[in-house]
Amino acid sequence: MAPHYSPCARFGSVTGVIRCRVGFAGGKAPNPSYEDSEHQHQILQSNREIYKTLEKRLLPSQLAHSHLACRLEGYIAGYDKPENFDKEVPDLYIPQDVVELVRASCVENQIPEPGSDRMNDWDTIA
Repeated sequence: MAPHYSPCARFGSVTGVIRCRVGFAGGKAPNPSYEDSEHQHQILQSNREIYKTLEKRLLPSQLAHSHLACRLEGYIAGYDKPENFDKEVPDLYIPQDVVELVRASCVENQIPEPGSDRMNDWDTIA
């Protein structure tokens, strides 16, 4: 299932998922951890404008483990439909400039068909 951030985006778009965390397999580092916000929500962090705006309102640890970050990852990566994002906006409590940026990413990154993965094009999502 693509890079380690793919599951967070994919499952983040599923209604009812509160948050997700990624893990390790086969690494050589002793006691690796994704607790550090640098490693959580790579898709969200790659969209600097959205991330910086949210970072002003939340502590890094809150942003790294928040329901909001989980949901936004799914929308930014195009795993859910823009219409669903529009319906959910009032419950997300995000500023209008972030709403517009996330919606634009959602439209631009729509996956071609339900259930498909972005195994080969993760570098293009931002």
